[in-house]
Amino acid sequence: MERAEVVLVQVADDFEEVGLQGRLASLYEGELNDPQKAYEACARLLVLDPSDVDNCERLGMLGRQQNLAADLRDKLQAGIAACDSKGVDPSVKIALTQELAIVNEDLLEDTVAARAAWRQVLNLDETHDGAYSALARLLRHAGEWDELRTLIEGHAERAFDAAERVSSYWQLAELCEGVLDDADGARRAYVGILEASPEQSRAYDALAGIYQGSESWQLLDDLLARRADYLEGEALELNDNRRARLRLEELADPQGAMTLVEELLGRRSGNTDAREVCDELLKDSDVRLRAAQILEPIYELGELWNELCVVLGVQSEYVELPQEAFELLLRVADIQETQLQQEGAAAETWMSALHKEPSDERALTALLRLAPGVDDWERMSNGIVTAVDLVDAGDLASQGRLLRAAAEMYRNELGDSERAIDTLSRLLALDSSEPEMIRYASGALDVLYGSSSQFAKQVEVL
Repeated sequence: MERAEVVLVQVADDFEEVGLQGRLASLYEGELNDPQKAYEACARLLVLDPSDVDNCERLGMLGRQQNLAADLRDKLQAGIAACDSKGVDPSVKIALTQELAIVNEDLLEDTVAARAAWRQVLNLDETHDGAYSALARLLRHAGEWDELRTLIEGHAERAFDAAERVSSYWQLAELCEGVLDDADGARRAYVGILEASPEQSRAYDALAGIYQGSESWQLLDDLLARRADYLEGEALELNDNRRARLRLEELADPQGAMTLVEELLGRRSGNTDAREVCDELLKDSDVRLRAAQILEPIYELGELWNELCVVLGVQSEYVELPQEAFELLLRVADIQETQLQQEGAAAETWMSALHKEPSDERALTALLRLAPGVDDWERMSNGIVTAVDLVDAGDLASQGRLLRAAAEMYRNELGDSERAIDTLSRLLALDSSEPEMIRYASGALDVLYGSSSQFAKQVEVL
């Protein structure tokens, strides 16, 4: 055997030397039973031919059997260094560096050196999953949080598989929300998750919480709008209810809120949250009419009479023709009287209707019917007199009808002869062709002038 080693010294050709070193290693390990020399031969062969996989495995086995961990590390480093000069395939250097990392961690318990070796592997092949997992584990154990974040971020960005990217971003989000206390980093991680997998419900919830906490209202609205594409049923309704209230309360966007509310109530008229937002939109002049029109059939179907009166009243403010406003107020008054038993409120509404359309006899008829129960003759009579001035100048019949009603209230209910005389005088002064109206006014004035000793005026009306 010593002769073989002497011969080896004389060999000048690398190829021949590789063959001889291989034979030496086999002889020492086998027939000569000298593991130490077998190990040394394997080490020399590693430098000569780093690509010999079997030799590398044999070197590792012999080094472990003889507890030569530190020396094995040196031998592996020499082999790694030889890779560049030998021009071997990069996978060879990767495999040797991976073995070096394992020796450093498992045999030498040198996690710092192990981390360095795994970094080398990733420098050679940034997609190496084993190196990534091992380095991430060691960094986490060592509490090297910033480097761990950088590692995970890089892995997430390079991953081709969506599931793998999602997994990496979840790790990153947990890290940022935990030990790093980095809300913006967590935000970027959740954005990454949703870019890779838009149906990740937990990521939406977490990102929504971040936007809520930072009062990033427009970003939150955009996020919820994006999420709506992946929801249905009750989940979609809750999501869009939140968007509607967000637009109302935080974004000062009543038009946007109104659009969502209309869609929500169109899907399900019993959506209480959407209805409440629509109620609040009644306060905004830009969408007040639209909100009232949407709520009207919902309130009528649900027999919510007070609310129905409100929205009908709102609509009456916006119609162009007085007759249209009159018809809406008529509906309000009818509901107040028949459904709510609120005669006073009904009388107020009829008075508003009278002022909208003073020639329509229905308003005066209703007021005269309600007046005894309401028992507010002063307000009732004055409101009717005001309506007289709103009648078209040529409509003497309507003017006469209103003046007569007011005069009777002044005379019979309020005992106010002076205002009764003034009102009847206005009635008598109308250029009316209705003899009955003239007779009524003359007769009433005759009685009032006589009772107040105004005899000269009494003579004038006779």
